[in-house]
Amino acid sequence: MNIDFTWLIGGPQGSGVESGANIFSKVCSQMGYQVFGKREFYSNIKGEHSYFTVRISDEKIHSNVNDVNLMVSFDAETIFRHFDEISSEGGIIYDSELENIDTDKVRTLDKPFKDRLHKLLESKNKPFTIAGVLELAKENENIVGVTPAMLSGSSLNKMMAEMPSRVFDVGIAEQHAVTFSAGLSTQGILPFCNIYSSFMQRAYDQVIHDVALQNLDVVFCLDRGGFVGADGATHHGAFDLAYFRCIPNMIVSAPMNESELRNLMYTAQLKNHGPFSIRYPRGSGVMTDWKTPFEEVKIGSAKKIKDGEEVAILSFGHPGNFVATAYKILPFSNHCAS
Repeated sequence: MNIDFTWLIGGPQGSGVESGANIFSKVCSQMGYQVFGKREFYSNIKGEHSYFTVRISDEKIHSNVNDVNLMVSFDAETIFRHFDEISSEGGIIYDSELENIDTDKVRTLDKPFKDRLHKLLESKNKPFTIAGVLELAKENENIVGVTPAMLSGSSLNKMMAEMPSRVFDVGIAEQHAVTFSAGLSTQGILPFCNIYSSFMQRAYDQVIHDVALQNLDVVFCLDRGGFVGADGATHHGAFDLAYFRCIPNMIVSAPMNESELRNLMYTAQLKNHGPFSIRYPRGSGVMTDWKTPFEEVKIGSAKKIKDGEEVAILSFGHPGNFVATAYKILPFSNHCAS
């Protein structure tokens, strides 16, 4: 019987989260299981939120899966922050007194996170992610996912849950992620290498020398393109368009919405395009019915949103949604093309 189980424990700093996780890990290791742990501290201040994820298996494992089978919650924040990581058959152990706590009553939840959580609970809109890559992988057995410790942020955790042998989390090592993807490509495998835009800067040399100069088929999915709000200045994806446009053989693309993101991923895996980058922002999407049929995108093409005669507005990627809203209220909108 194969065992693959992920356990998450979370609560305030100083509440025994780390001790509980360490004891659980040691016991499982002594019983002969493979153990992979991930510790996250939102703050080192006592009372602030922290959590520990532990994955155990009777087979060799190399990374953590964020589909949690069991969550042990010492506070309401743990449930709010991680409820979407629980598998469909998973469960939560918590104090029943936490059930009626509103998000606004949790002091340690910052306002931007609360705002995002409210939107999530109120809306069915889907975020800009590469969750669609899972659908592609089912049709194209050569597709694999690669990421440097960004499994849940890039939604590759969903693919790993179904296809653990085809997803590689190489740890916080962006340069290795790119070179590893290049090596896979030389063997006929198509890697979807997902790295946050700002962290791709660390692997710029590898993109040029190991991928682009050899014109290898590697799909770079650049999450967090543009401003990222609560993630902070270190995560602002401000430079990828500039530094990728000057790389030889590189296709640079940016979808306007979730449908275009799906179509660009579909196009990237159809034939030998060479290096193919797709950049998209952090946050919620703009489409309610986002799961549209895949269609090939002609490389170098653009989409005209509106005809006009006097003013032309050019946009690239997600900002096109702002343009589509703006031309409706501008005084010269009847003469505006975009």
